[in-house]
Amino acid sequence: MMKKLAIIYICLSTLALLANASSYDNKQQSKYHVRARDYVQQGRYLTALEQYDKILKINPHDSDAHRQKATVFLKLNDHKRAMMALDEALRINPKNAKAHSTKGVALILQGQYDDGMLAINNAIEIDPKDTKLYLAKGWALIQLKRHHEAILAFNKAAELKPNDANIHYRLGQTLLVINKYPEAIEELNKSIALDPKSRKAYIAKGISLYAQKQYPESIKSYDEALKIQPLDSEAHFYKGKTLEKMGKNHEAIKSYRKAVTHSQNYKTAQKALEQLQNKI
Repeated sequence: MMKKLAIIYICLSTLALLANASSYDNKQQSKYHVRARDYVQQGRYLTALEQYDKILKINPHDSDAHRQKATVFLKLNDHKRAMMALDEALRINPKNAKAHSTKGVALILQGQYDDGMLAINNAIEIDPKDTKLYLAKGWALIQLKRHHEAILAFNKAAELKPNDANIHYRLGQTLLVINKYPEAIEELNKSIALDPKSRKAYIAKGISLYAQKQYPESIKSYDEALKIQPLDSEAHFYKGKTLEKMGKNHEAIKSYRKAVTHSQNYKTAQKALEQLQNKI
């Protein structure tokens, strides 16, 4: 009887130790995931890769860690190692929708458009309610100059997540590209309502208003962007372009100069500045 109790005690103790070890490993992995994400946001990609390597040392079968590692390789333009990481992620978990989507993006960046679209469509088939997959599809279709189909993908994302400012911005930006200015402004207004600090939405709105010859309203939109980020060269450039169209050349020169000052490699702004100065 005592022998049986001893065996039971040893088994329970072993299980408790394993549970504690597993709990510790999970905490460590979570810590490394957070660190890796922060390093990516800071642009410290090599340091982020080190964190993912630590995760995979604890658990080599973490499919999503392999996928996230691949996204860092893509930021480093290392497509070969990105594909290796994605192949490993999908070997471990063939149903990893995000890995399929990321593989699609990687393939498109390498010019393999058909295979890339197939991978993204596979991702959506696995997880049809993930809005990020539709955003990836929209991006892919834009690379193929298939803007009308991209709008359908973004609309699907908006149906699933109507209060996402970024989705409405993507829609507005794509509508702007195909010259559907009123529709673009409608989507950009939705984006701004959801995220009043979205300077890129204000700039896109300003461009749409300019295209409709609504110059004062366009200026107001650029000014809103500049309230958010006074050093935004793009906002200064487009404001200058609009002022020039209104015949306010001296004010336009000031805006062009600010664009060039804040971004010395902004050749379009530099050219516009030189041409206007020569004109007057």
